[in-house]
Amino acid sequence: MKQPICYLLFLAVLPLVCYSAKPKNGFVKVRVAQWNIGQLSMGKKGKTVFTRQKRNEKAIAYSRLINDVRADIFCMNEFAPYFSLKDSLREDSADLTRNTLLSMYEDCRYGTRYGANCNCIAVASGVIENFKTVDYKVKKQHRYYSMGEIHMNGVKIKIVSTHLEVPPEKAERKAQIQELLKLLSNEPYVILCADFNIADTSEYDAFKDHGFSMANHNFLGDLITFPYKSGGVCIDNIMCKGFNVMGVDVYKTDLSDHYVIAVDLIMK
Repeated sequence: MKQPICYLLFLAVLPLVCYSAKPKNGFVKVRVAQWNIGQLSMGKKGKTVFTRQKRNEKAIAYSRLINDVRADIFCMNEFAPYFSLKDSLREDSADLTRNTLLSMYEDCRYGTRYGANCNCIAVASGVIENFKTVDYKVKKQHRYYSMGEIHMNGVKIKIVSTHLEVPPEKAERKAQIQELLKLLSNEPYVILCADFNIADTSEYDAFKDHGFSMANHNFLGDLITFPYKSGGVCIDNIMCKGFNVMGVDVYKTDLSDHYVIAVDLIMK
């Protein structure tokens, strides 16, 4: 028997109609990592410092660390688009960091580099949809956030990678935090990775007040991600909405002036 045309049209759009923000039944865990990679120069040069002679040795060292972290989503700040130098001054435009260190990730997106500021998002499976970069309205340096979407367990996840203003620019950093909170206020599932550059951990309270859970400055206390002298600060963090936080790890390394922080997120 022939079906009415309106019924066939309904079936054609049914997959789109049924896709919702409510997760399917089942246990879903995703491992997320945040790392200020220090421009491949310990945060000093604005670009890589690796010569041809050191290139392969350094590539293996970075790849081993990334492999040890085993992140499904890896966000990086101070990302260096090119991994090595063609000569003593020029970067090798054929030696992409994305291909050298993140080839195991199915998709990798990053914004324009402005000095040290360059934010990257890499995902192990699928594609990053609707990727864009947005400059902060209030800033001293050229600061921005990178943002995209992935789909997991039937829901849309908003992923943001950013790098906020350094102390003593507290007013600019506060404005950037408020811009992020407004941006993400109506998003039920969010993963926010950043070098927040906070001067005091009380600056994290605004995120807690708006329903975010976090890996750092949480049940394990304040985890040092930026070491200096005999101490350090917990300026790198992973925050989320729509997930429970557990399995937090910090990977100490001398490959950057920052450590890697990683966390297991359990979808609510």
